[in-house]
Amino acid sequence: TNICIDPDSVRDGHLSCPLQDDELKSFCKMVGDTVSTCGMWVTIRQISKENIICTLDDTLRRLAFQSNRTPHFSLANYSILPPLPLPSSLTLWPKRVLPTTLLDQNGLIVVNERQKALTQFPCRGGISIYFKGNITCLCPSILYGSFCEYQNQRVSVTLQVGAPEWQNPFVFFVYLVDDTYKLVNSYHYIRYLSIRDCSTKFNFHLLYSSRPKTANQTYSVLIDVFDMLTLKYRVSWLFPILFSFLPVYRLPIQLTVPLFHVSSEIKCPLECKKGHGRCTLFLNSGTSFCQCDPGWFGPFCTISYQCNCSPDSLCVGTSRNQSICVCPINKYGKRCYLTNNLCQEKNAKNCRNNGTCIPRDLRIPVDDKTTCSCSDKFHGDECELNETRIDLLIEMPVMKDSLLIHFIRVNCHMPALQYIPSEKWGPHERATTFKRIPFDSDVVTIYWSNPFHLIFVEYDDQIAKKRCPPIQELLNNDIVKHPRLRRVKYYHIPCQERSNLECFHDTDQFICLCTHDRRANCFSFDHHMQYNCGQLSFCENGGRCFQNRATCPTAAICACPKCYLGTRCHLSTKGFGLPLDVILGYQIRPKLGFTDQPSSLIISGIATIIMFVLGLINGFLSIITFRLENPRSVDCGIYLLTASITSILTITFFTLKYIFFVITQLTIVRNRIFILGQCIILDFFLKILLQIGDWLYACVAVERLITVIKSIHFNKNFSRRLAKYLIMFVCIIVACTSIQEPLNRTLIDDEDEGRIWCIVRYSNSSSTILNKYTSISTIIPHVLKIAKKSMIISRDISRCIVRSYRDIIVQIANFFQFLRKIETNLRLCNQLKFLMKKDTKS
Repeated sequence: TNICIDPDSVRDGHLSCPLQDDELKSFCKMVGDTVSTCGMWVTIRQISKENIICTLDDTLRRLAFQSNRTPHFSLANYSILPPLPLPSSLTLWPKRVLPTTLLDQNGLIVVNERQKALTQFPCRGGISIYFKGNITCLCPSILYGSFCEYQNQRVSVTLQVGAPEWQNPFVFFVYLVDDTYKLVNSYHYIRYLSIRDCSTKFNFHLLYSSRPKTANQTYSVLIDVFDMLTLKYRVSWLFPILFSFLPVYRLPIQLTVPLFHVSSEIKCPLECKKGHGRCTLFLNSGTSFCQCDPGWFGPFCTISYQCNCSPDSLCVGTSRNQSICVCPINKYGKRCYLTNNLCQEKNAKNCRNNGTCIPRDLRIPVDDKTTCSCSDKFHGDECELNETRIDLLIEMPVMKDSLLIHFIRVNCHMPALQYIPSEKWGPHERATTFKRIPFDSDVVTIYWSNPFHLIFVEYDDQIAKKRCPPIQELLNNDIVKHPRLRRVKYYHIPCQERSNLECFHDTDQFICLCTHDRRANCFSFDHHMQYNCGQLSFCENGGRCFQNRATCPTAAICACPKCYLGTRCHLSTKGFGLPLDVILGYQIRPKLGFTDQPSSLIISGIATIIMFVLGLINGFLSIITFRLENPRSVDCGIYLLTASITSILTITFFTLKYIFFVITQLTIVRNRIFILGQCIILDFFLKILLQIGDWLYACVAVERLITVIKSIHFNKNFSRRLAKYLIMFVCIIVACTSIQEPLNRTLIDDEDEGRIWCIVRYSNSSSTILNKYTSISTIIPHVLKIAKKSMIISRDISRCIVRSYRDIIVQIANFFQFLRKIETNLRLCNQLKFLMKKDTKS
């Protein structure tokens, strides 16, 4: 209103103002008068009704004028009346409510011609101020004109952000750019911390550079995200302005910050200027753009500009001939030269236990100006609280791999005082976490930061039957088959019939607790919940995501499927170079002696020693045999001699690999350089020695096949010379095609088990090519061996068939010869009979 009151009317027990502003409790906190309260306001830059009233006099401005200092505009020096001359004899009092007793019958201010009130100046949505002796309007960004009577064409953005890196601060830069030249019309930046701003919706406006905007031009909203701790670029989004003809375009956006930087395209359709930018993808559209280096901008990073940001900041572009600067966490301002000292003030939060103080954006007036980002196992406003440690002793007939632990917080519980409602009233809050059962212990340890009243443990999709049996075991089948609402009426019966029953559950909605008066207290429990964390899920490869609370979580964990591990399930055991890691890895119990390990590990150790001894004996005997002149007279002997040497080296490297792998998994050796070095050397040589051995035996098979085919025409001297070159060729080719493996070896930490794994990590395209090559290089030697055996067998079979055919022909010929002899004999017999008959007649 336009009513002014006398200072004596403030906090006098009578309501003098229509909105009761004169009786606010925040007035006169110390002694009850307006002088001390308003005098303390100078250091508090906060907009409120009390502060506006406290700025009605002109003491501060006159004091600054007398001391020859130019005051900056703020509510602390904002005056409703024009400046008055300051007599030298006037005593300067702290600011107080302006004494005005000239009120007319309508309650309006009565002033003379020299004193004209600013409140009577018609600023529509703006603030009227005195500037150089004249009254003018200070308009907000969305208005313009002499009286703020016009609206700017703009894009009104509502932005809500989610970031699975709960404790990490980010800064979002939102630009309004034209689609042709990628010029920034205007921009806005937001400092974001998930544990502080998870449920905040940021509303702001982006103005066009021209008034009115260009009609035939299209525009888009571009969003870049940077890590405030490292100032590293993370990701970008692009949202086109679909209806550019609208004077005010409203754009609601909901984003999730990924855990990693979006990599550039291998084949980029854009020609970004080399050395001035790189090709990157927009996360939401998949289209490409040129991300320019500091000092360059434009669609292809071909236009240079002078960066005037502070040395410890980052230049990311230019707008209206001014650099756009990404400030570190302790700086602010257009060029990041101003220091944010909120964390050094006395009223700042004292972050303990290695917590990090995150200052608030100074543009946002809030009570909590600092926030503590806590380290692991600590929580609270100042990280002063330890997470609750829960130890579960697992006693199962068949040990499981993992457990689901459900935490229930009761919000609608009975209040401490009867008939007085509780402050916490509403449905129960449920949070679920995942925990693997260690191989070397029957105790599972969980750290939990949120308050809870009940814990339920679940495995194999069943609540532990020892504690909470299913309703099918407690009620007869007729009742169980009833509809849910009818069946629930009988849930008191199990509690009344079984005095030792503490809880039970059904299969669709409820878990029930038996109270002290043996009645069922049931609450909703979703047995088929999908653990995916919604848009904040960061788990890969089908991993399930578990948050510590349903809304605004501060921590999450991924439950990885088989053959995957890592905090995001992004690491696969398929990357292990040898099956030894997969077979024995999780059989080894860290921090225990070798004799205390499972029998499978001890047996494998004994088998490795036996293989090593027998392999050495076999290898040395083979070398002695094939070094003789007679076996080396053909190329087969040279191949077998080299294979004997290779077998000795292979069994030696395998034994060393086993020994180092076991001592590493037993956590005897924790030096990462040593672990990575032995992993690279042993795995590389073991792999190429195995492949060389396979190819040498394949060469033996091919040589035997050629010998069989050529028989007496086989050239021994040529084959011996060729064998030496083939051995060198095989060794070089196998080593060159495997050289990429040690270059891509890396160490990963399995946080659940406290282990260090050495794996091979390739890009998707390289992995596909290498898998095909590995398959081909493994299959070809065996195919050659099988082909050699098949051809020799087929040749022997064909020889047997030919020989059998010849034998059959000979037998048939002999048979016909025998028949001829019989025929001849028969003829002789007939002739004899005829002669005998003739003699008889004669």
